[in-house]
Amino acid sequence: MSAITIDSITSYSLNDLSKKSVAISYIDSFVAKNPSLSSADSAFSNVKLDVKNDFISVLKKRINSPTTFRQRETSLCGPTSFCYSLAKRKPVIFAKFALDIYFYGKATINELEVRPGKSFLNYNFISDSGGKFQISAFDWIVIGSIRNSENMILSYKIPTQQIAAVTSGSEICAWFEKSGAPAKRDIWYSNYDLQTPISNDSQSLLDGMDEARLRDWFNKLLKMSNAKISNNEVIVLINAKMIYQYQKSFQSIPSHWVVLESGVDIDGKPIACYGIPTMNYADLKALLEKKIGFSFFSWGQLYNSPSMKKDFTALDFSNYFFGYVSANIAMMKS
Repeated sequence: MSAITIDSITSYSLNDLSKKSVAISYIDSFVAKNPSLSSADSAFSNVKLDVKNDFISVLKKRINSPTTFRQRETSLCGPTSFCYSLAKRKPVIFAKFALDIYFYGKATINELEVRPGKSFLNYNFISDSGGKFQISAFDWIVIGSIRNSENMILSYKIPTQQIAAVTSGSEICAWFEKSGAPAKRDIWYSNYDLQTPISNDSQSLLDGMDEARLRDWFNKLLKMSNAKISNNEVIVLINAKMIYQYQKSFQSIPSHWVVLESGVDIDGKPIACYGIPTMNYADLKALLEKKIGFSFFSWGQLYNSPSMKKDFTALDFSNYFFGYVSANIAMMKS
């Protein structure tokens, strides 16, 4: 492995760290200072690729269009969401992070240290192996390194591993916190009482609701929406069937992280307009039957909730929603 020079970014201002153009210039400067880059310079000895075409160009692509991150069918939704937010909001920090991981096999963002193990660094990854786990070499290296670095018991080292790739809300919260973005979480890993169907008749479900739980659920939804509107990154825990196999009523469990890209609307109006904290019980129950709207990132694209199901209501969403992590990423420095 030859000597590779990756410049520090400690002198960059908060404003510059958030600019795509500055990130691209930083990458171009790196290439100019290291003109003979090859996979032999990488810490990932068994990932054979054309560095400039398969890594540097993809890094630029992820910065210019963060929605191009694709975890495919791996269970890497947690670190994918983190990297998506980082590339979108702090592209210079992400650029250095990706370069450090690939060439040095380790990277640090403030107090967050990512150091994948030898089994991950030496894995014989074949990016064109085909099949549903065909994650790109770039995404595997950058996203997978975060997951592998965190695991203490179950080692994550191949794309087809599912349980070892699962990420908790506390881990995502810690990644942001250690990176310098104040974060908080509100997660519940089992069904809210109002999510448990009494029957297939939605009115029976509404009639059986407990007021305190209903009000609490709406307040959580309101706080999540407010966090996004306040310029935080918001990572939402859902059941993935909300996206690809929607069902009106079923016993749901949390299974997937997505990134919220808008505030929450109900019946075409921002949820903040309804005075949720003081709304009477009857009106809250009525609000549950109204259409809910928001956009989010997942699996390489942006989704709008109404496009999944024309009559997708707040009550429907309650069966898929298990909380969120919010992070004030604007405060993140190098």
